[in-house]
Amino acid sequence: RVGESLNVDNEGASIEVRLIEVTEDSRCPADADCLTAGHACVRLRIDRPTAKSSEETIMHIVDDGEPDSQIFNGVHISLYYLEPALLAGQVIPQSDYSVRMRITGSAFSLPKTSALCGAV
Repeated sequence: RVGESLNVDNEGASIEVRLIEVTEDSRCPADADCLTAGHACVRLRIDRPTAKSSEETIMHIVDDGEPDSQIFNGVHISLYYLEPALLAGQVIPQSDYSVRMRITGSAFSLPKTSALCGAV
């Protein structure tokens, strides 16, 4: 949920991932038929307690698309879903949003900006 964080320890490289806010939500409403897929943008804060550093990034979630993935301190973060589902005419309060993500170890790096959402 917005404002909550998740702590991950990956082979001694610990990070904390916090969902700061949903900066854009133009997903196709669940009760509508859309011609094109929509997307949402979320701002995450990644803290590295062992390195005493932190950074913020914007990642995107595309309806019916591949997850946005980034690497932070050897940990691969992929965003899959933004909840709750959007309904036509609905405004979702920031406090109601949550993301489903997958966090795994990885040895490669990916771009740090999201073309749909822009840079931090």
